[in-house]
Parts: sequence; structure tokens; C-alpha cells
Amino acid sequence: MPGVLGIAGARIAGLATGLVLLAGVALTQWSVAPSRAALGLDLKLTAVTHGELEVGPAGPAVLARGLRPGHEAVGAVKVRNQTSARLAIRPRLLEGPKALDGTLRFELIAGGRRVFSGPASALRSGGAPFVLASGERETIAVRAFVPEGGERATRGRAGEWRLAFATEVLR
Repeated sequence: MPGVLGIAGARIAGLATGLVLLAGVALTQWSVAPSRAALGLDLKLTAVTHGELEVGPAGPAVLARGLRPGHEAVGAVKVRNQTSARLAIRPRLLEGPKALDGTLRFELIAGGRRVFSGPASALRSGGAPFVLASGERETIAVRAFVPEGGERATRGRAGEWRLAFATEVLR
């Protein structure tokens, strides 16, 4: 009987040794390499559809990983007036982490005209209107950036914002 316990004990010791070796290899091979790069802001801006407007793209219009002060993320939102009337269209920011409202900046250009430039907090109130005739399309260039000095507020942060459009029928 002592021989049977000796074999079982040897098997258990062998299994334990193998698991320890496997864990050691996993820890050394699967570790994340150190980096001196500063953590930045992970940002996603999506345009919201509206009944009177066709809005695109369906996914994120602006997407950035590790956005740092002094850098920018750019994208575009396309809108088309689906009504039979002329519309005044006003961009407005919805949702998103309010803790970044004073640091994160947006600039929107429609038809070659700047309709907004400033902090996220101000875009929540809305930008300047632009006009689209019935069936007319416009591409809005969007630029999101963190100004110099904003590293402390954005370091390692992430947020999702939604850009909506308020419309008014023009006579």
C-alpha cells in the first residue's frame, strides 16, 4: 500500500509543479509592456437620427483612443433635409460625461461656416443654425480636441457623446 500512496503523491507533486511553471510562463509572456506614453482620453461621438433629417454615419462620427492635450480627432456627420420645407438646423450635444465639459472642445463647420467652436458645456446649449432647403445635403466637419493644460482632467478617461440636431421650419 505504501507504493500506491507514493505514486499518487508523486502525481500530485508533478501536477502542482506543472501548474506553477505554467503560471510563471503565463505571467512573464502575457504581461503588458511598460510605456512612457501618457494616458489620454478615449472619445466616441455619434450623431443622433432625427425625423426631419437623414443623419449619418450610423456608427461613430469621431472616434479617438488616447487623445492627449494638443492633439485632435476629426470626423464628419452628413445630414439631409427629408422634408418639403426649408429648415434651420442647430447642432446640440447630448449626454457624455459632464466632468469633461470644461476641458473637451469641439469645432463644427457646415457649408464652410463655423457653426460652433468651444467647450462641450457650451455645445450642450447648441451651436449656430445653418439652413438646408428641401432635399439638400450638408457634411458637417467635426473636430474634437483637448487644449494644452487639459491632461489632468482627461488622463485615462473615456466618454461617449451624442450629437443631435434641433430643427425649425423656415417660411
